[in-house]
Amino acid sequence: MDCLKSCCINSIKCCTDKLLQVANCVIGIPSIGAIVAKSYKISGLREVSWAMLIAPLSTLVLLNVLYYLCCRRLLKSGDAELNQGSIV
Repeated sequence: MDCLKSCCINSIKCCTDKLLQVANCVIGIPSIGAIVAKSYKISGLREVSWAMLIAPLSTLVLLNVLYYLCCRRLLKSGDAELNQGSIV
């Protein structure tokens, strides 16, 4: 049963890793491009505030950090449960 739990955790982590990578590409790359363009004073971005450009990136960084911490905690708790059964 513990092996099944570990397998499920790893499978879910793999899928959510892919979803996070997609979010990083879909949100992160255009946001970075817009920040670079605004720093070069492109005429189309003069009316856009810096907060509107930085907010999606800061949210994405927060999401990445929270995801890392949650995965680390889940994987450690799963490893601890598996190791408890092997203690003699």
